[in-house]
Amino acid sequence: MNCLSLNCCTVPTLSRTEWTRPWGIATISAMPLDLTDAELATAATACRATAYEEGERAKNMENPTMRGPLEANSKRYAALAEKIEVARKQRTERPRPHSPPT
Repeated sequence: MNCLSLNCCTVPTLSRTEWTRPWGIATISAMPLDLTDAELATAATACRATAYEEGERAKNMENPTMRGPLEANSKRYAALAEKIEVARKQRTERPRPHSPPT
């Protein structure tokens, strides 16, 4: 390019969309999950099973460099299962609203 001015060679900028927005402007809205007791129990059981499987995979791994991430995954799934179980317990202990008499 033999331009003396960069104005003729610049790429046009995109308008600000979800993909081009600068860091710090994006907001994440929390969406409450309305899960049933059975769904919470299923999620906790799935996390426990995955934690066990990841732990077993880590035990069978010969390479110690690869074992660390698997152990971390196992711990993360176990912690998530505990959080789900606590949420389930809190939900079942919460008093249910009474329905008005009909």
